[in-house]
Amino acid sequence: MSILYHPAAVREFEKLSREVRVRILQALEELHETGRGDLRHIRRGVWSLRVGDYRVYLKRTDGDVLVAGVDHRRHAYIPERVRALEKRLIDR
Repeated sequence: MSILYHPAAVREFEKLSREVRVRILQALEELHETGRGDLRHIRRGVWSLRVGDYRVYLKRTDGDVLVAGVDHRRHAYIPERVRALEKRLIDR
């Protein structure tokens, strides 16, 4: 039972400010430990975790959290972006 990151998600995460990264990590830990968080189902098992102005795309499976990407909310729900993130999760 762990939090797993797609390599592209790691690159996106590293571009964020330290404060935003800390908030996202705290939200992911809470989701992993308690199953609670500000989640929105996007499509086909892809979920969006809202952390301030950022959205963390993920998939939950058997206690694991698979993180596919991180976006600012202005880019969060563009259909092409959601399909690309969905593909990242299917490839895993």
